[in-house]
Amino acid sequence: MFSDVPIKFKARKGNKIEEKIKFYIQELDIKFPIVLIKDDLYLIGSERLNINMTNDSLMVRVGGGYVKFEEHITKNDRYYQRMLVVYMIKSGESLEWVIE
Repeated sequence: MFSDVPIKFKARKGNKIEEKIKFYIQELDIKFPIVLIKDDLYLIGSERLNINMTNDSLMVRVGGGYVKFEEHITKNDRYYQRMLVVYMIKSGESLEWVIE
């Protein structure tokens, strides 16, 4: 099901955070969507999370602190995929519809 990303990430030119996200999507072979909502808020899989840049490291706000983007994604990859499948089953809709 997650052989390809349903929504391709489009980095805005000159935006260091988004260029780094695009790099990690390719480097870590991320198959779930990462979509800008507004400012530094992104939809990652089915969660809304803040992403910031600190000393050339991409950081994700989780709970009361920050963790490195690549560590968070690697650790939670299966969780994000599973949650999207759960939403598909509950709604009876396609992956693309759930993400929209």
